[in-house]
Amino acid sequence: MPEDKKKKKDGNGVAPAGWCEDFPASAGDLCEFTPPANASITKSGNYWPFCGPNGTNLPSPITFQANTEVYIKSDATNGTYPFTPSPCSKEMTHSVTVG
Repeated sequence: MPEDKKKKKDGNGVAPAGWCEDFPASAGDLCEFTPPANASITKSGNYWPFCGPNGTNLPSPITFQANTEVYIKSDATNGTYPFTPSPCSKEMTHSVTVG
């Protein structure tokens, strides 16, 4: 039976992360961003929930290049964490809710 990559299981799933939108995720999830050209996300709160594969450090801002993989840190506790994606039609803070 094929595994549905959108299904979250034990924090190793895929979080559908629309660009310039709030989204839910679990610790350890791959963020399925579809960024436009010259895109970046910048820290807006006290905690930066994003990292690279295997927990590698991705400091703010993350500038998206070809094949940039962004994950939710495996030690992220349940909560809502703000970030600012750019470019957006209306620049504003968005959030990821880990839970």
